[in-house]
Amino acid sequence: MTAWTAMAVSYFLLPGPGAQLANPLAPVNVNYVYGLSDASAQTWMPGWAWFGLLLVALPVVILLPTHLFLCRFASRAAGRAGNIAG
Repeated sequence: MTAWTAMAVSYFLLPGPGAQLANPLAPVNVNYVYGLSDASAQTWMPGWAWFGLLLVALPVVILLPTHLFLCRFASRAAGRAGNIAG
């Protein structure tokens, strides 16, 4: 849910790639919601489709596997640390 909120804020409220900003060091294309370049938006699919793909792919491909990996191995490490301290 946090990732979706951050991507939605980046897509709807923050400047896209190639935007002319008063501060040249200000970030553009935050979270890569317009494509993988800071200079221009991706062109091989509509912007809304890219955004939708990110909303589905990021949780399924990156966040869920990372969560499952950490749940499995972090709980083992915490169990071992508890045995050592106790």
